[in-house]
Amino acid sequence: MNLKKLKAALLVAVIFMLLPLNAVGQANTYYDKGQNGQRHTLKERMALVGHNCMVSRLPDGIEVGSGAKNLSNLCDENLDNYYALPDVASVTLLAGSPIVAVKDMKHYIDKNTKAGFKISGESNVLNLEVLKGNYHIRFYRDGNIIKTSPVEQLGFTVLNLSVGNIDLGNNAVDIVAAEQPEQDYDEIALVGQNGIKIDVVKGLKIYYAFVGDIEYTLTNPKIQQYDKDIKLNAKSSTHPLIESLNNDLVDDNLSNGIVISALLQLGSSGYAQIIAKNGKSTETFPAGTEAGFVYSDGALIGAGVTPVIYLLDKDGNEIYHKAIEQ
Repeated sequence: MNLKKLKAALLVAVIFMLLPLNAVGQANTYYDKGQNGQRHTLKERMALVGHNCMVSRLPDGIEVGSGAKNLSNLCDENLDNYYALPDVASVTLLAGSPIVAVKDMKHYIDKNTKAGFKISGESNVLNLEVLKGNYHIRFYRDGNIIKTSPVEQLGFTVLNLSVGNIDLGNNAVDIVAAEQPEQDYDEIALVGQNGIKIDVVKGLKIYYAFVGDIEYTLTNPKIQQYDKDIKLNAKSSTHPLIESLNNDLVDDNLSNGIVISALLQLGSSGYAQIIAKNGKSTETFPAGTEAGFVYSDGALIGAGVTPVIYLLDKDGNEIYHKAIEQ
């Protein structure tokens, strides 16, 4: 069946940018270990990879350095490869046992900074309630446990958008600690909550650990916290001639929006478009950036309409699109 397509969303409230590596905010800092360590501010999410980071813990029965398949992938700088647990069916993850942990050997991360893991697997494994039931995220400082937190799933990764060289498949999600520790930390672990066997989660792929918030709204003035030179404007099929009437898409009131017709007229579909320019010759957002709309679909499903997100380059040419499954 040839489904009708809608180039964005209905009742669009705001578009979000999700960035794969480093975030802005008072909590998002880290600093060198030792006296008077230099403090750094995270502008985007930061993956715990590179020569300063190491895999520090594995389940009982699997030793670090014992030849576990692709273990080095967790801390290398290629973010689209992964570590998969080896097929050791006799090993049981005791409640609270680490599945894997990653440690930053050089830095402490501010206690209020969010942390988590990029993972993928079968869709039934990645169901949020299953994730909550099976896993926690644990924080350490200098080898000592300082907090074990339930997990939550970042809301906008369900759009499954990836561009450039980072393509983690349709089932890749970010899980983050729902609570942060009361002390600065240098190590995080993905922890088995209820004593599940490794063969139950052997399809689980772990790409990397990360720290930092990653969510920016494409609104004024919020997006200027990411890049002060970004200028936004909006277009829509609802107000194609007077762009100022589309400002509800990019103002800082997240409760308003624009109603877009789902009906095709003269062979074209309704759309909403956000344009971000930074005055430079390069693209405004790097490869690996994920994007999406917050919207209410109304009678969208009953009308047989499939919303589609399009990503465009600086010249307005399509570089990626993704239909949003209902």
